[in-house]
Amino acid sequence: GTLLRMRAVGQSEMRQLLSTLNVNCIPTKVVEDSGPEFETTTSLLKKGWLFKKSEKVAGIAYSRGKAWQRRWFILEVTTDLGSEEGTVVKTGKLTYYHSPNASKEGVRIPLKEAMGVKSGLGKTKGTEHRLTLNTPNREWELGSGEESTAKDWAELLSQWVGLPKVERMQRPSQVGEASMVKAQWMEVRVDVYKPDEISDEELSRSNTIQKSTSSLSRTFTLSRRKKSTKEVEEPAGEPEGAGGGEEGDEDEDEDEAAFTWVYVALMSDGTIRQFENESMTTELGRLKLGYLVQAAMLDEPIADFEHAFRVTPEKATSDSWVCCPDSSQDSLDWIAVLKA
Repeated sequence: GTLLRMRAVGQSEMRQLLSTLNVNCIPTKVVEDSGPEFETTTSLLKKGWLFKKSEKVAGIAYSRGKAWQRRWFILEVTTDLGSEEGTVVKTGKLTYYHSPNASKEGVRIPLKEAMGVKSGLGKTKGTEHRLTLNTPNREWELGSGEESTAKDWAELLSQWVGLPKVERMQRPSQVGEASMVKAQWMEVRVDVYKPDEISDEELSRSNTIQKSTSSLSRTFTLSRRKKSTKEVEEPAGEPEGAGGGEEGDEDEDEDEAAFTWVYVALMSDGTIRQFENESMTTELGRLKLGYLVQAAMLDEPIADFEHAFRVTPEKATSDSWVCCPDSSQDSLDWIAVLKA
């Protein structure tokens, strides 16, 4: 470099000279723009009704209540910033509630402790299509009356059991994500698909099949005469597993689904999704529409929601959404895009 010699007359001129050198000659460390802060996101993968088998306790067939209870299940994936630079951690969360509108906190099934998902068939009508999650502390057995529903849940859960996934952070241009086709703020009501309750007769038949060998052997030791007397003296009791209990009876009235104000987006992958706001970082729900999706104005308009329309996916066991944008023209525009 070039050597420069400078002389200042007086302290004032020296301070001015040093200030000029600091600004123009002495290199400073450039702080690179680290970009926007990472925002934790939550995506809803699936929600719906499943039957859950009561927990078994040593010496007792079922802890309390019915052998099978219908519960509202939600599978979500939370994406957080990873400990290593340029990575994210995705964690699956499976929670169940008494109903879609339950005010009480749900029960979390620890997917990270599960070793896998096992599918099978049972004998109780309405829960015959089974999937089982084994954790160190408990075996979680879930059931559905529809084979397709159980299969969908099993496939999704298989992807999220075990330890959280660590993935490299990718730019949107590198990811084959669905793009937005149409989006708008509107009020939405979700009409959930609800399977039929299991009848007491089916539960009774199931519990009869599931009786232990020891119980049967004790029964056969009774003489025919004693058995006849016992049948006369003892009134028919309520089937085991069909009674009430802490987890059991779902006679509690469920609030009718209400409209909520959400940001709705139709995506290029054939799904329609609800988001908390326009940033679309927190997904509240989605419908997989299918090729034969139906969209039409309501046959009987709802008071205060006269221009609402219903979206019904192709799959028979899917939920349907009643959507109410700002005007009737908005509804017609959405119907046209959905049916295109």
